[in-house]
Amino acid sequence: MRLSLRSFTMPAVLVAATGALVVGGVAAPASAHDVLLDSSPQDGETVDRALEAITLTFNNEVQDLGSQLVLTDGEGTVVAEEEGAAQGTLVAFEFDEPLANGDYTVAWRVVSSDSHPIEGDLAFTVDDPSAVVEPAEPAEQDTPEPTQPPAADTETPDAPAATSDTVAAESQESEGQWPVAGIIIGAALGALAGLIFVVVQRRRNRQ
Repeated sequence: MRLSLRSFTMPAVLVAATGALVVGGVAAPASAHDVLLDSSPQDGETVDRALEAITLTFNNEVQDLGSQLVLTDGEGTVVAEEEGAAQGTLVAFEFDEPLANGDYTVAWRVVSSDSHPIEGDLAFTVDDPSAVVEPAEPAEQDTPEPTQPPAADTETPDAPAATSDTVAAESQESEGQWPVAGIIIGAALGALAGLIFVVVQRRRNRQ
C-alpha cells in the first residue's frame, strides 16, 4: 500500500492554520493597548530653549482622565507633579514656570483607549543659553568720609572781655570819685583859710 504526500500535507496545513488562528486570537487583545509614538522632548534629547510643557503622542486616542506626570531633577528631587490634558492622541503636561537648566527624568502614566493604564519614562536635558543668569555685580559701597574734628573756637573768650569791662567800670567809678574828693578837699582848705584869716584879724585888732 502506497501513501501519497497529499494525505500527509493536508492535515498539516489544517493544523498550522488552526494554530495561527489561535495564536492570532490570543495576541490580538494584547496588541490593542495604546503605545507611545513620540514625545517632546524626546528621550535623551538636549533642549536649548525655554521648556514650559511636555507632550506625549500615542497611536490611539487616550482617555482624558488619569494622566499624570512626575518630574525629577538630576539629584532625584521632585520638581513638579502635573495632571495632563488629553486631546485625541496628544497629552500635554504644562508647568507653571519654564524649567531651569539641568538634567530631568519624567515618569508618566495615561489611560489608553481601552481603559487600561499605560506608563513609561524618559530623560532629557535643558540647556537654554538665555536662561543663564549672570552673577550680579556687587553694589558699590560709599566710602565714609573722615570725621572732621570740631573747629577750634577762634573768638576771644568772654572772660577777658568781662575783665576789661570790669576795669572800665572801675575806671569810671574812680573818675567819678575824684571830683567829689576834690570838692571836699577844696571846701576844707577854704574853711581852713577862712579860719586862719579870722585868727590873723583878731590878733591885729588886739594890737
